[in-house]
Amino acid sequence: MPPDNQTSQTLGKLEAQVEGLGDLLAEIRRGMAAQVETLATTKEQISQLEHKTSVVFKLLSGTDGSGGIQARIASLESKLETTINAAQKIEKAHDDQKKLILKVLAVAVGGSMAGGAGVSKILGIIAGN
Repeated sequence: MPPDNQTSQTLGKLEAQVEGLGDLLAEIRRGMAAQVETLATTKEQISQLEHKTSVVFKLLSGTDGSGGIQARIASLESKLETTINAAQKIEKAHDDQKKLILKVLAVAVGGSMAGGAGVSKILGIIAGN
C-alpha cells in the first residue's frame, strides 16, 4: 500500500531533521577536534612554563636549595654590613685624630704664648689619647 500524503510529508520532515542532526554532529566533531588541539597546545605551554620555573628556582636557590642568587645576595649583604662597620670605625678614628690634632694645636699655640710648658702638655695630650 502506497504511503499517503501525510506520511510522506512526515517522512520528509524526519529525513530533513536527520540530515540537520548529521550536520550538527559533524560541527560538534570539528569543535571537539579544535578543543583537543587547543588542549594539546596548552599542555605543551604548561610544560614549558614548568621547565622555565624550575630553571629560575634553581638559579634563585641553587641546585641543593642552599646556594644560588639568594645565597649570593645574603653573602653580599653580610659583606656590605661588615664594610659599613669598618668604614664607620675608620671615620670615628679619623674624627678622633682630627680632635687630637686640634687639641695639640691649641696647646701648642697656647704654650708658645705662655712659654716652654706647652711641650709637656702636648706630650701629655698625645699620651692620654
